[in-house]
Amino acid sequence: MPPKIYNKAAIEEGGFIVEFSNQGSLPKMNPNPVNYSKVKMRCRHAGCGKQTKALYGLCTKHSTHTGDRPRHTVDWIGRLIPPGYTRAQCLTDAPPHWQITETLITWMNGHPDRVKLMDVFISDLLDGSELGVVGNIPDATTLQANFATNQTGEESPNTIVDHIKELVEKHFPKTKFETVLIDAGTYRDKSINGMPIRVAVALLVTAFVCEESNRGDLWFCKKYLDETKSKYASAYMSSVYYLLRRHTKATPTQAEVSLRH
Repeated sequence: MPPKIYNKAAIEEGGFIVEFSNQGSLPKMNPNPVNYSKVKMRCRHAGCGKQTKALYGLCTKHSTHTGDRPRHTVDWIGRLIPPGYTRAQCLTDAPPHWQITETLITWMNGHPDRVKLMDVFISDLLDGSELGVVGNIPDATTLQANFATNQTGEESPNTIVDHIKELVEKHFPKTKFETVLIDAGTYRDKSINGMPIRVAVALLVTAFVCEESNRGDLWFCKKYLDETKSKYASAYMSSVYYLLRRHTKATPTQAEVSLRH
């Protein structure tokens, strides 16, 4: 049975729509242990009957076969629907965070007040507080399971969308930034010039959320193991582009290359 579909708008302004969606086409490897309680279970490698207590449910013989680690059930994305397009035409259109960040870097350069605003925004985005992304977003499989079973609360996709909206409004309130437009170039042959800056910011937050969910293990480790056991940078990795462009002389190409993983 295919996964239950989730699509919800985080922002709709100037004809642009940013949606949080589980319809991405590239589910990532699930880095989280399947046997965090370390109970005896049958090795998950096909055809192996050995018993194991290993975290990943793989016996000694098969524990080095990384291909046996399952992929997440879905791929969460921040979909962008520009004016004049439908969801069906933009189903997997999720601009990468480096492209969104570069657009915001261009907007803030030469304007100290904008630089300060962006610095505070990025810091808040990475903070482990209530609205921060790092360590607060369930992994993609868990988030899908929560949605499929109609769970509510802090670990549901609806709450995550609410937090995205709150972060945007906190740093880029509609009363002040609604008319601020930026040129973002194109994405997949679609022009995204004249984009409201609040849309760009919502896209960036959503991209960080998806990185944390699709590739991260910190939420899982905090909840079931020990946060010091986390091995994946997730949203921290997403912030590298901003930090390189903001604090060094790295070119856009140099900064983008550092994020390839």
